[in-house]
Amino acid sequence: MIIGNSQWTAKWLAEEHGHNPDKIGWMYPAMDVGFIETFPPDKQEYISMSMWTYPAGTDVFADIARRMPTEKFRIYGYVHNFPSYPQYELPNNVEFIENAPQDEMFSTTKLWLFPYRTIPNFGRVVIEAQRAGIPVVGIKAGAIVDDEMIKDNITGYHVEGHDPDVWVGYV
Repeated sequence: MIIGNSQWTAKWLAEEHGHNPDKIGWMYPAMDVGFIETFPPDKQEYISMSMWTYPAGTDVFADIARRMPTEKFRIYGYVHNFPSYPQYELPNNVEFIENAPQDEMFSTTKLWLFPYRTIPNFGRVVIEAQRAGIPVVGIKAGAIVDDEMIKDNITGYHVEGHDPDVWVGYV
């Protein structure tokens, strides 16, 4: 028996790796979201994402910020400095906050972006942001779609591809 962390992962194991679907299951990771609360909108001023990495789509996020110079953007988390990742400068309207407490992340965010370049097998931050009452605009791929983590026009929007101009239309 193989256990995946999402419906998408279970399907991927069968379709892409040839495992017997009858021997594949899935179970979402345990999450404690009890500490996450909704916050008053008067403090929510940033468009945010997590992780300064190429696979997380930071280049797309930065290009969106460049097209929206009057908006404030934040990246929370950590930086990967692997040589295989492109190096790029963040525009002046983007702050990087390393090791921020989750209540700071969610209390100051009005919209969460999830522009992943890799196929997400689970979107923990998508669930956390939505639990805090923050809409999410995310890539139309992987578990974000198959596990219905974003419901268009209800909890946010799915976006095809990585064209920053298309993303700006949803933001």
